[in-house]
Amino acid sequence: MDTNEDRLIGPPGCGKTTTLSQVLAFHAREVGSNAVIAISHTRAAAAELAGRKTPIPRDNIATLHALAFRALDRPKVAEDSEHLCEFSEAFPHWRMAASVDAEDLAFHTGGAPGDCLLADYGRLRNLLTPRELWPPETASFARAWEQYKASSDTIDFTDMIDLASTLTDCAPQDPAVIVLDEAQDTSRLQWKLLQRWTSAPSCEKFITAGDPDQSIY
Repeated sequence: MDTNEDRLIGPPGCGKTTTLSQVLAFHAREVGSNAVIAISHTRAAAAELAGRKTPIPRDNIATLHALAFRALDRPKVAEDSEHLCEFSEAFPHWRMAASVDAEDLAFHTGGAPGDCLLADYGRLRNLLTPRELWPPETASFARAWEQYKASSDTIDFTDMIDLASTLTDCAPQDPAVIVLDEAQDTSRLQWKLLQRWTSAPSCEKFITAGDPDQSIY
């Protein structure tokens, strides 16, 4: 089967990040630095790539959530302090004590009842688990959380991936080359988005790097 994907597989310490930096440099010369994007799972991983003097714009090295956020034209996010507090007041039995890194677009659970259920809600959606198989308490929380998002005109971090997989046709800047680091930690929902973006007519090459034995899923 014809595919535009190349894979780099290896254990920690084998030089994947160094090789990725070289791959990014090569494609930047071939198609132009603005036509190459690199996706990582955390801002720290993105910074590591950027710190190796990778010759592409810093904004082109980002998490998938950050890219989806930009592709959706930066919608209001339910998982900021203001909205989490507002939800907690409306549903005190699902109080949240989470913190959010707005720059990294990362949700950090605080261990409160609502935090744990929101994390499970996101996990099940990322795994594309049918709703009829969700635990009853998670399903009950989901109904309240989705009602709140609709009333506040906000979306959560999982929505960013879900909506971008149906409402966008390509990654920001319509790149010719997409590079994905730590590919083993990509969820089914995230793969759905990546498959859409890498199927865009302009995307000539999709390069993944990772170690299946280190998968969080």
